Amino acid sequence: MTQDLAMFCYSTFFVLALASPFLPLFLMWRVAGLSVVAFSVGKLIEGPVHWSNQDIGYTIGIAIIFLFGCAIVLAIIIRLAVSAARKNLSHDVLVGPNRRLKYCFDITALAITGCALGLLLTTFLAHSLSGSSIGLNLDMSIAISAAAFALIIWFLPNKKVAVIFSAAFATLATSAIVGSHQTNRILDTVETLADGQAWCLTTSGGSGQLSEVGQLGFFSLPKGHSSRHLNLLIGNADQTQLAAHWSIRQQRFVESRNTNVPTCHPVKAFASVLESGAVEGHVYAVGSKVYSVSQEYHPRAYTDRVSIRSNLLVGTDSALPEIAERMELIYDPREPFVPKDAIPLSMMPSPDEVTATKLKGGDRIVIAGVEEKTGRNSVLHCLHGAYVDMNC
Repeated sequence: MTQDLAMFCYSTFFVLALASPFLPLFLMWRVAGLSVVAFSVGKLIEGPVHWSNQDIGYTIGIAIIFLFGCAIVLAIIIRLAVSAARKNLSHDVLVGPNRRLKYCFDITALAITGCALGLLLTTFLAHSLSGSSIGLNLDMSIAISAAAFALIIWFLPNKKVAVIFSAAFATLATSAIVGSHQTNRILDTVETLADGQAWCLTTSGGSGQLSEVGQLGFFSLPKGHSSRHLNLLIGNADQTQLAAHWSIRQQRFVESRNTNVPTCHPVKAFASVLESGAVEGHVYAVGSKVYSVSQEYHPRAYTDRVSIRSNLLVGTDSALPEIAERMELIYDPREPFVPKDAIPLSMMPSPDEVTATKLKGGDRIVIAGVEEKTGRNSVLHCLHGAYVDMNC
């Protein structure tokens, strides 16, 4: 539904923009301006395109729109230049005749512009109020307040101002009312997608695992700037996987493949745990393991890795960049690459056999094999070169 409405706005933009240079002057600039508003509404409805979807097709589409816009602007400039040369360009010609049809067109254009402002205001409030836990109460408060403002402004004596701002607040109220059902939509949809498996919800904006139902509200939901806002992680077999991300505009979950999102601790019937406020904090499922890390270590946990940082590890006077001061544990389910010249794990040389002279000469030592205790394939790269200490 949302995508169809956005496509309708884009189609309207192309039709109006293409027709504008051929219309009478008083309609030309009005239709051209309305086409820009239609395109803006389409972008606001569709939302920003995630970087993972900005492929060659996206780039070509942007280029086509840019060239089309340049062509329309050039045609309008030529049209105005010709009219000026013929001395047919005046204020009265641009304003147009005082007819009811023109008045209706202007009122409609102002109402559409107000809808665009309302969508812009909705987006602004959604980002400004994100991270709170007020949830449904916040959504309904905004809906009631916006509806009241729209009604009051409608009675202003200046009808043009009344139309544009009433439409803006009416759009905000409508968005808030529709969004007030988001919490139930999320929980109901997740239970269906999880199908009895353990699951949890996490955000990409740095707040990590959700701990309260109120955080799932339309305006309360934590939001990132260039990342997915809400992610569904499902505990599948021996590892936690990202299953889908929530689209606020489409009000549904969209399948995801990106693993670069914060992880959480999946449990069965997570909805009831969330409603009771008994979510266990600072617990992260990484790979096939579950880690409990105190916040004093500033953990950063993803589905495939976890890292920590603390003055206990690097000292209080450390001047190194934070990225160099973090200790990271990476879980990679793929089989490790084994060089052809690797020594079998069963034939690992003793420290006496690995001489400093040999390593300094440039010979590398790689040892690979299956660990007896864990049954995992391991590859050990021994340090070599000028700073040899014979560690593997």
